[in-house]
Amino acid sequence: MSATVAEILRVAADECADRIVIGIPVPPGLAAKDRRGRGRGAVQMHVVCERFAGEVADACARSSDETVRATRVYAYDESMTSKEAAERMADGLRVGGGDEGLDSASAAILLERYFDGSHGEAKVVEPKRGGGW
Repeated sequence: MSATVAEILRVAADECADRIVIGIPVPPGLAAKDRRGRGRGAVQMHVVCERFAGEVADACARSSDETVRATRVYAYDESMTSKEAAERMADGLRVGGGDEGLDSASAAILLERYFDGSHGEAKVVEPKRGGGW
């Protein structure tokens, strides 16, 4: 398990999280049927992020912590969150209640969208049987 995944699980346990939301960049203008990871650039990043979400789901499923084992992992479209965060920050708006950097502000927007469902349905990331990636 990577140090990043271990840290995510540690925070999930500390916060008694019942879900983890991982942003998946979906290139603008692509139909849902074309978002399968073919091509280069952002489409490849989409694949990398989906694999990472799977690694997190696998680690949750294998955790010795009962609370972490029950944690669901969701993949959610993060398209244009950085752009929106930069625009909000340029307008002097606080994003997520603090003076975050662009990544933190983008994450706050991703969660806003996830909770209000404004960018479609979240995809449950099921752990793979028999181990990680």
